[in-house]
Amino acid sequence: MLFSGWRSPAQRFFGRCLFAAVAGSTAACSVLVESSREQCATDGDCQRRGGAFAQTLCSNSVCVHQCVTDGDCQRRGGAFARNLCSNSVCVPDLKWGCIGSVEWPAPPPVPSPEKVKVTLSLFNLLSEMVVGGATARVCGKLDPTCDSPIQSDLASNADGVLTVQLDKFFAGYLEITYLGMVDTMYFFNPPVDSERVIPFVPLVPFDALEKFGDQLKMQPLPDRGTVIGLSYDCQGNGAEGVQLFSDVGDDATTAFYMASGFPSLEATQTDKSGQGGIANVPTGPRLISGRRADTGEVFGTVSIQSRPIWITYTSMLPTPLSTPK
Repeated sequence: MLFSGWRSPAQRFFGRCLFAAVAGSTAACSVLVESSREQCATDGDCQRRGGAFAQTLCSNSVCVHQCVTDGDCQRRGGAFARNLCSNSVCVPDLKWGCIGSVEWPAPPPVPSPEKVKVTLSLFNLLSEMVVGGATARVCGKLDPTCDSPIQSDLASNADGVLTVQLDKFFAGYLEITYLGMVDTMYFFNPPVDSERVIPFVPLVPFDALEKFGDQLKMQPLPDRGTVIGLSYDCQGNGAEGVQLFSDVGDDATTAFYMASGFPSLEATQTDKSGQGGIANVPTGPRLISGRRADTGEVFGTVSIQSRPIWITYTSMLPTPLSTPK
C-alpha cells in the first residue's frame, strides 16, 4: 500500500524536528519557538513590568496570570494572546503559540558562496529496499520545468544515498527519477540554511498508483499531480488536527489523511502522525496551505509545483505568513 513506508516510526518520512535530530543540530527547531515570551526569576521581576504584568507570577521563567479558562488568558492580548490556561495559570501554547511570530534567517542580498550538504536516503515504498542509481537534478524555485538545472547528473549510490551540495539558503527543489518509479519532486521547506539529513524519501512504483486509488476509492487523473507531506507544530513534532489545501482545485482535488494506518478520504484532518496529502492537484505552480482544524487558522504555506502523474513531497509547518515560503 502506498503509505506502508510511513508507519514505522510515524516520523520516518521526513525525520524529526525538521531533520535536526538526525543531523545532530537543534538549529532548525529554534526558528519555530515563540520568541516573545517574558522571562523572569521571581514574581517581582514580572510585577515590576507593570501594565498587563502587574498581577502576574513567575512560573518556569515565564510571567503568568491566574485563570479559569483559556479565554481568561487570551483576552489580555499582547504576549498573552496565545496563552492557554493550565493548572489555573496562563502558560504559553507550545504547540501553536509561534503562529504569527515565526522568523526564518534571511538570505544575504548577495548569494552566499557557502555550500550546505544535504543527504537523502531513497527507498522503494512497497519493498522498502534502497534505490541505488536514481538520478536527480537540482532546480530553482522559479524554474518550474527545470529547463536550467543548477546541478544535473546526480545519482544515489548503492546504499540509496543521494548527497547534494546546495547553496546556503537554497529554497528550490530536487527532481528524482528512476526506471519504473513515479517521477518525484522534493521541495525544501524551510530553505536549507544548515546541513540536513533526510532519512526516508519513498519512491513510488507505478503499480502502486492503482493500489493508492483503490485505497482512496478514487483514481489519480492522468493530467494531475499528487502532493504528499508531513505536518509539524511549533515544536517540530508531527502535528495532529491539520487540514491541507491547494490554492487551485476542483471537485476532483481532494485531501487525504491517515486513518488507522491507511490513507483515507473520509478522514478530515491529520492524526498524530501528521501525515497527509492532496490528490489530483491541477498542474502548475501551487500554493499549499496548512490550517488548524479546531480554529480554522492558517499557520503555514509552501509554494510547490504540480506536474501530471508526478508526486511532490514537502513539509507543512508554521511559516512567516507575511512572506510565504
